[in-house]
Amino acid sequence: MLLTLQYSICPDPEWSWKEVRRRLCAACDEFSSSIASLAPLMEFARGEDDYVPKIPPRYKQAMLQARRDLSVSVRPGYVYRQFPSRVLLLIVKPLDGHEDMSLGCSEFPTYYRPPLEEPAHWHCVLENPDEYRDSYIELQAFMARWKLKLCEENGLAIVQHAICNKFVDVGFTEDMQHGLVVLRSANKREVRFLSISDAKATDDTFRSSGFQDELMQLCGACRLAIPKWRGWNAIYRTNCMDYVRQGKASGAIASHTSACRILHYVSSLGFDVHVTDRTGFWFTEDFSELHAAICRIDRCRSYREVNCHRNEKGDVVATV
Repeated sequence: MLLTLQYSICPDPEWSWKEVRRRLCAACDEFSSSIASLAPLMEFARGEDDYVPKIPPRYKQAMLQARRDLSVSVRPGYVYRQFPSRVLLLIVKPLDGHEDMSLGCSEFPTYYRPPLEEPAHWHCVLENPDEYRDSYIELQAFMARWKLKLCEENGLAIVQHAICNKFVDVGFTEDMQHGLVVLRSANKREVRFLSISDAKATDDTFRSSGFQDELMQLCGACRLAIPKWRGWNAIYRTNCMDYVRQGKASGAIASHTSACRILHYVSSLGFDVHVTDRTGFWFTEDFSELHAAICRIDRCRSYREVNCHRNEKGDVVATV
């Protein structure tokens, strides 16, 4: 069974992005002489679909951990995957023969844009215009441009359709006095608009390519507000399988303690570091408990007794 450290690194909310970069550069300078190898601090920016630069191979695995999963209230039980808008990333290798460890900070957009195949949630925008300010302004501009007003009456039916699909229904009311636009959302909530121009002008509007193109863009343009978050979440595997096969705990102990030392230094720079450690070593720094925990977790081998101590540099030395 794999022994892992799960950790999150969060900067102070008051820090600017420049300040976050400066502190990670300080970590980079510190690690350059105290670990096995180091990949320099790099910054990546992301557009709507893809990261702009090509990611170097050593950074790719870490970038997969940069995304986060979101549960959006408008669609209960469904999880959306969001990628950061920009990333600062530092790759360190605590010991030769062990895995790379990622340190960094991701900044996520404060909104989520539903995929184009899913109807937009415009009812959320109208119910909370202050939360969805950009989307609300966009919706108001659309209404003004095409002479539409909000319709509170849900009983109106469309008898003559100009556009009809899972996103939107456009046509005329039974008395043929008003044009009606119905935007649908994923949970079957609707937003309705009535035309305030005469029937002939409305018919010309509905059939124009400009109106139809803008309406379909509007269906995928709603942006749902989500909490702001900056930080880094990652998992680091500390038990090396070569040592497991040899029945030795020394490699796993050295790797685990080195990773903890790195995270402690990051914490000393002012970052808020949270660690989930099944061995408890992150909290106790007790080598005997760490050795016992490794023996319990990797039950496939019985480890020989290991003596641990720190050398003059503060590194952990484990010997059989």
